[in-house]
Amino acid sequence: MATRIAVFNSALNWAGTSILAREDEATAQGNACRAIFNEQFEMTLSEVPWNFAYRNSALDAVAEADVPAGVNGKYLYHKPAGFIRLWWRDPEPVAGRRPVVRAPDLLEEGLYLRGSRDGQCCEHIFRASLATAPPRFVHVLVLRMAHALSFRFPKQGKTAELRNELATQREEAYIMERAQQRERQQDPVEQGRDFAYYGGGYYDTDRQYGGFY
Repeated sequence: MATRIAVFNSALNWAGTSILAREDEATAQGNACRAIFNEQFEMTLSEVPWNFAYRNSALDAVAEADVPAGVNGKYLYHKPAGFIRLWWRDPEPVAGRRPVVRAPDLLEEGLYLRGSRDGQCCEHIFRASLATAPPRFVHVLVLRMAHALSFRFPKQGKTAELRNELATQREEAYIMERAQQRERQQDPVEQGRDFAYYGGGYYDTDRQYGGFY
C-alpha cells in the first residue's frame, strides 16, 4: 500500500534532491511536495482510464428551483461525489497518438453535467484513495511529481529526462488499463475493434504496430 511519504521520497529521489524523514518536515522539499501533491494526484487520475478509479453513478437531476439564472435546466445533473472527469473523454494529447473520442452522451457544464435524456448514469473517474492505487498508478504519480519538483530543484538535464520517462510510462499505463477494460468488457470507446497487445504497443488489421491509436 502506497503512502504519501513514500511517494514524496520516491519523487524527490527521481528529481535528484534530498528526501524527507517525516511527511510534515518543514524543509523546502517537504513544503514543495505538500504544495503540489493534491494537484498532481488528480492530474494523474485524469490522464489515464484507471480501472481502480472507475465508477458508474446514477445522476441526480438539478431541481428546477436550484438551476442558476440564465441556464437551461433540461437534463442538467449534479456531478457525482468525488467526480474528476467523464470516463469517455480521451486523456491529454500524447505526441504521436491520434485521439479517439466517441460522440458524448454527457458534457461538463461548469459545476454540472448536461445529458441528452432523463434518468442518466455517468461513467466517470472519481477521486479514489492512494491506499487503493495499483503500483502502475503510483509509479506514474511519482514521475509526475518528480517532473514538477525538477523545476524547483533543478539539476542539469533532469527535467527533460523525467518528461520523457513520464511520457513513456503514461503511454504504457494507458495501454495496459485499456487492455484490462476490454477483458472485462467495460470499454466505452471503439466497441468491437479487435486489438492484440504485444509488449508496450498494439496491433490491429487497420493500422501498423504502434504505441497508441
